[in-house]
Amino acid sequence: MPAMVGKGISAISCGRFATKRDLKITFRIFSNLGEVIEVKEKMMDTVTAVSGSGPAYYFLFTYLLAKAAEASGLEKSIALKLARATFIGAAEVIKSSKLSTEDLVKKVASKGGTTEAALKVFKQEKLEALIRKAVKQAAHRSQTLTL
Repeated sequence: MPAMVGKGISAISCGRFATKRDLKITFRIFSNLGEVIEVKEKMMDTVTAVSGSGPAYYFLFTYLLAKAAEASGLEKSIALKLARATFIGAAEVIKSSKLSTEDLVKKVASKGGTTEAALKVFKQEKLEALIRKAVKQAAHRSQTLTL
């Protein structure tokens, strides 16, 4: 979906029968849709799980954040606008920053503050493990679809 607005990322790999010329042509074709990276062919199922399915994860998280804000009293349109703008802005920060994502989290999460309180809930509820499990399942499904 991000490719529809020129913001996609395509992963390509040089299969055993592909030539360097084939790779160059493929790179040129996909660069019209956004960024292009080269990965080992064995990683394509993981790429599918992360960037192929990833927009749905982003849309779901945006929806859930807005829904939580709405449940806390914000109007639906304002809650969605806040969630959308927050993620778009955060994505731009990641893109332009030289800091790691972990360091960016630390910059937002003041000791004893609101962000830290929310991050503790994510940790207690094992959000990282849940995301790993979801990506692993999506990669496995990708693998079974290509067999």
